[in-house]
Amino acid sequence: MADSQLIYNCPGCGKPTTASQGGLTNRCQYCGLVARIGAPGTVFKYFYPSKVDAFGARMAADRFLKENQLPLTGNIIRAEFYYLPFYRFRGMALDYIASTVAETKPITGEGEIDESVSLTTKLQLKGKDFDVTIPGVSEIGFGMISLGIRPVAVPLYGFCPTDISRDAIIIGSDISAAEIPAKATDLHRTNLGLYNKGRAIYSAMIGEQLSVIYFPIWALTHQVGGQEKTVFVDALAKRGYQQSDSAFKFGGSRSAGQNSQFITPMRHQCPNCGQDLEEKPFSLFYPCSNCRRAYLLDKNGYRQVAPQVAVAANAPFWRFKLELAGKKTYKTVKDFSELLVSEPAFLRKEKRDRQFYLYSPAFFAGDVNRWTEMALRIVKSQPHDELVEGLPAVGPDVCVEEKEAKQMAAFLWDIATAKYLKLKKAGFQVDENILPPGEIIWLPLQDEVLLSKSRNFRQVNVVSK
Repeated sequence: MADSQLIYNCPGCGKPTTASQGGLTNRCQYCGLVARIGAPGTVFKYFYPSKVDAFGARMAADRFLKENQLPLTGNIIRAEFYYLPFYRFRGMALDYIASTVAETKPITGEGEIDESVSLTTKLQLKGKDFDVTIPGVSEIGFGMISLGIRPVAVPLYGFCPTDISRDAIIIGSDISAAEIPAKATDLHRTNLGLYNKGRAIYSAMIGEQLSVIYFPIWALTHQVGGQEKTVFVDALAKRGYQQSDSAFKFGGSRSAGQNSQFITPMRHQCPNCGQDLEEKPFSLFYPCSNCRRAYLLDKNGYRQVAPQVAVAANAPFWRFKLELAGKKTYKTVKDFSELLVSEPAFLRKEKRDRQFYLYSPAFFAGDVNRWTEMALRIVKSQPHDELVEGLPAVGPDVCVEEKEAKQMAAFLWDIATAKYLKLKKAGFQVDENILPPGEIIWLPLQDEVLLSKSRNFRQVNVVSK
């Protein structure tokens, strides 16, 4: 997925430096300080600076009115500058689709076509990147229901109160961040119904990032012929986009900092010995070259982990123990072979007494469809590689946090068991809430094409002795 550019003030030298928006760590282009600029699962504030002042906004409003053959602005009663919040949801839309396919019979011996049609159901797994902006306020008086610009196209700035004009009215988001994934899912389902012939049996929206972008808008209330009107100006593109036939005054609340946080860059260093950790913009996993400990980033900072790797491992995965209770407790591969009776991989002797796991990739790849199909194969094969404590020599960065991995694992379980109707009736449903805490392991993956499309595949994790 393409990444837009972020500009933030370096905590070392104070200069504005660039990074990938959504990145977690970055090296300052001026002083070289590696800073931690993000945290998984945190909704950060960004903004676009205004490109016009009040005079420029009036010029843009008059151009808009002239183009639409409307009277130009008259007596300006009020010129107000707003920052309107939009949520940006980035993630992966995954669907298991049942399509009805019509098939005609082949040409008969007499050279005529038998026009009788048979209908068959085709099951298809689909995945794609999903990047959408959703208004953070229920107030629609501004006439802007989307950003009107792709966030990847224009650099964003880390929201900082000192960078915002004192005259700006920063509007509070009255829609909570918790509501946005469901809204994004609804948008996807609408699009799915429009562009796909079929119905989704199972769907999942795996979120890579949620953020709030404050967009600059001028609202110019003016009087023409004794009537008050308001022209709205996109202060980034420097263009008017709508006129209201009444005076506009925002009646909602100003921002109190709800639903999102300010970006607060800090030095990126080992919690144990203070050694600077390396710059890996989107990675959650960081080994220390000095004390040889390894950490995962989380909301609270750094969590120490003990990495486990297989021989020739090159790809990180989350795995979650799965135990289901029915007439008996199912927890080994042998137990699950009684439920998933047509999976030949479960019958291998070396696997039968091993714990059954749900697996989910801990890395992202550009080919979402191939990435998902690979993950499904891992669940169905139940790898039995011997693991040892250590660090992988090479592989893509760990970019998927545990909550998202659980969502993915539950979706893969639904797909893997879709054909077992009795299993569903028996109540063996799995969702992210019943899965225990997971662990990250590294396994060998032979799909070089998929790995080549993942983030930082050649990133070396080995630390020097």
